[in-house]
Amino acid sequence: LTVDGQQFDFVLDADGNVQSATATPLPKLTGSVIGTTGSSGNSGNTRAKCFDGDPNSFFDAPRERAWCGLALSSAQAVNYVRFVARADYRDRMIGGRFQGSDVANFSSGGGTLHTITTKPHEGWNWVPLPNARSFRYLRYLSPTGGWCNVSEIEFYNNGVIASALTDGESAVVEVGDHPVDDPGASEPDALAPAGANRLFLPLVVQMNNQ
Repeated sequence: LTVDGQQFDFVLDADGNVQSATATPLPKLTGSVIGTTGSSGNSGNTRAKCFDGDPNSFFDAPRERAWCGLALSSAQAVNYVRFVARADYRDRMIGGRFQGSDVANFSSGGGTLHTITTKPHEGWNWVPLPNARSFRYLRYLSPTGGWCNVSEIEFYNNGVIASALTDGESAVVEVGDHPVDDPGASEPDALAPAGANRLFLPLVVQMNNQ
């Protein structure tokens, strides 16, 4: 089960009862910060604020449509994004897009992974991404009038998919077949399932023989 960036490892007995559970962090993707340079009014609220670990800081770009992202050291699968909108300006993220690409200027080799269609929640927002590809470059692209006002962005990948669980094995289960109360439900973008308008966390099981 995935809760706030932690995946819980359950050990089951022969009757399916949980015997123990441990939590480990999902793999967070890291890299060099890229994106629109500068800040509005030279305030110092630059793109680096999106990845400084402080949800109280924020990027305030020098132009209305801007972006911030990461250049990874190598192409990685991306399965989740977690973000915090700028306090009191959360509506500025409506229409914003999280994107992946194989090239640094995002001109080709990728597409939109998720579009924010409603006002994000206060604090952390957790979104599973309907993506089966790996990317070298990841970003948040703000809408016109958004000024790339985002406080924090984190990208994650997940475990391995398995089809069944047998007695005496442990399972890393993230969540399956449950709708997500997501503030920005996915619209049918380049890499999203056709007609998708609600998101579901995938069932992810990592088999560990006991």
